[in-house]
Amino acid sequence: METENATTLKEKISDIIFFEPPGQDVLGLEKSTHTIKTQAWVATLDPKEIPEAITRYISGIWDYPPEVFTELEKGRRVTDKFWDMQSSLWDDEKYKGFIEQEKVADPAALSTHGASGVTIDEVGRAYARSGLESIVNTSAVGTVTVMVTKRCLPECFEGSAELVGILDKMGVAAPKKQLHIVEGPWNHELHYQAPELFWANILQE
Repeated sequence: METENATTLKEKISDIIFFEPPGQDVLGLEKSTHTIKTQAWVATLDPKEIPEAITRYISGIWDYPPEVFTELEKGRRVTDKFWDMQSSLWDDEKYKGFIEQEKVADPAALSTHGASGVTIDEVGRAYARSGLESIVNTSAVGTVTVMVTKRCLPECFEGSAELVGILDKMGVAAPKKQLHIVEGPWNHELHYQAPELFWANILQE
């Protein structure tokens, strides 16, 4: 890690929270059955339809059976299932207006990140893993928390489970390693749905 970044970690950061890291885009994981089928669906869309379709998907709400949470706690992601979306915040006109007005989901930035392919091969995955190790093993970091809502999109649920497993393999144990599951009918857009609850969970209040 570059000296400037290492110095920042040591002097200014004491706790780190990973909020629903997407497994493929952030951790460079192999595609699950759900991701493969979802990407195949996106490929059938007209390019003009994709930004809205992706926003609907990201703000989707899913239900998972209890055994999936058991696997999450063990640091194992479920890769052989396809999960049907129950509903989406995109159907809420208030939410849609918020997204369109604030431009919080810029399709151009998302497309650029996807096209860069930084985590789709072994070199990219190794780079991402190296950065992760440097961050969590910094002596000044007291806790590393994986925070996940119960109804987030599958890629983020998978990423959270995998990250718990990665931390285990790194030897990061409790109390430094923490898994925080946000209870309630919330999803990846918790910061919009219940901002006070979002920050209460971030601050562990």
